[in-house]
Amino acid sequence: MQRILSVILIIVLCGVVFMMVRNLANRGDIYPQNGNEIVDGEGALPVDTSGWTLVEGSITKLPPYPGIPVGATFYSKEKKDKIVLDLIDHKLSTYPKTSTRAYRIGKYTGTGLATQVTLREDQLKAIAIAHDQNQLPPMQAEYGRILKKYNPDFRLFMYFDSGIQPEENLDIVGDDAGNVDAENVDWILKNHPDWLLRDAEGNPIISARGTLSNPGSYWGDPGNPEYQEWFAGKINKAMQLSGNIWSGVLLDQFFGSIENFTNYAGTEQQTTYKTDEAFQAAQLSFLKRLSELVKVPVVANLDGAVSLKYPSFFVAVGKVAGGVESEIYPFESSVEGDSSVLRPDSLKLLISAMNEIPPNKHIKINSKPGGLEGNTSRTLYAYYMYLLLVDKNRDIYWTFKEGDSSIPHYWYKEFDLNLGNARGTADIRGMVWTRTFDGAVLVVNPQFSEETYTFTGTKYTLLGQKVSGSIGVPPHTGVLLFPDEATLTKATAHLDK
Repeated sequence: MQRILSVILIIVLCGVVFMMVRNLANRGDIYPQNGNEIVDGEGALPVDTSGWTLVEGSITKLPPYPGIPVGATFYSKEKKDKIVLDLIDHKLSTYPKTSTRAYRIGKYTGTGLATQVTLREDQLKAIAIAHDQNQLPPMQAEYGRILKKYNPDFRLFMYFDSGIQPEENLDIVGDDAGNVDAENVDWILKNHPDWLLRDAEGNPIISARGTLSNPGSYWGDPGNPEYQEWFAGKINKAMQLSGNIWSGVLLDQFFGSIENFTNYAGTEQQTTYKTDEAFQAAQLSFLKRLSELVKVPVVANLDGAVSLKYPSFFVAVGKVAGGVESEIYPFESSVEGDSSVLRPDSLKLLISAMNEIPPNKHIKINSKPGGLEGNTSRTLYAYYMYLLLVDKNRDIYWTFKEGDSSIPHYWYKEFDLNLGNARGTADIRGMVWTRTFDGAVLVVNPQFSEETYTFTGTKYTLLGQKVSGSIGVPPHTGVLLFPDEATLTKATAHLDK
């Protein structure tokens, strides 16, 4: 999946999203290119904040979105690459210049790094300062070493796909089990054809083109013990060949329903497993064996619809494996509007499920607030929904995607607030949901209408507004209430000015 997502921006440049962007000005030759080598040195991203504006409802100022030039469809690859790098610089210019980990409660991950262009070291430094972890394919191990140079505690998860792709290029280590060594798809077809899931005609099921899956991928039988050991061996070998720098493995396209093969990967229906329950049992057996054989935790990226349909399976995956990822909290998709916002009953299922997973297991939340331009209100809503779950003693991380997984998102000052630690779990029984921190009370409205939160005494909002007795909370928003001005000042004192 990451390979597909990492080239989405190129598709954007080929005309898919050009009609959606509003600012069509070309930024010109601003940043130098440096071939295919990472630029050495600690450099700094050029930042001119004179044109930045305070975002409504936030304490953050953002630069105007540069847009994509008209006619970029016909640009040369070099010029397209420059647009990508300029956009990365644009987003990274909003990142904190010094780490706030000593203050903030949030733990932040990324959605991958661009594979279609070569990143500079100063770009990687900015990511390392702000983020706590990211997932990279084995071929980007050198990026991982640079990230750890600027943040020795940076956690690197090796991206690995559940599908088995035909051989691509054995000169590099691929990001699936079919592209690690000579034991590839052809080898399986010749020596172990029984390892593969098959359709009613007895043919191996294969991912189709034009789907969310990698076209041409074969699918192994997760319940086959020999296949389990072979797959674990490929993960271990990929980690070894890429330098053993990894803190864990992100296993993408981990399905929890037999329908996922047809509705996600576009394959013919497999016939090995007749029910979701039987398939889920095989998948849990697969994860259990991987956890026994792989040297680091394996985190499964579970299909979102399955997480809601089978929350108990979501919990089981999180417990059996090294952890689990959710890509639908609190939005089912990046389509802006109410249609993509999860309803309160669905959110309760996910919150309850994630709270059942032990605190030492890794949970990754990947929200989708909007496109490349960003969407402040949806982003802050997703952030406040994350605060309902976060705890300094939990291994739970959050990120969000703005249009493309390989492009860093905007950074909001809210992410770096000093709120202290959480005092217990969130209260999700009423129309508005609350959680108490050492320094503030969080109020989130998951409803589709404005709701009122009542309290005693006087509070201060993050924007400095003094409120007494009650406050109206618009739909799909959150608000932080501080007991006094001194506590509010403490929460923001360390932020970049």
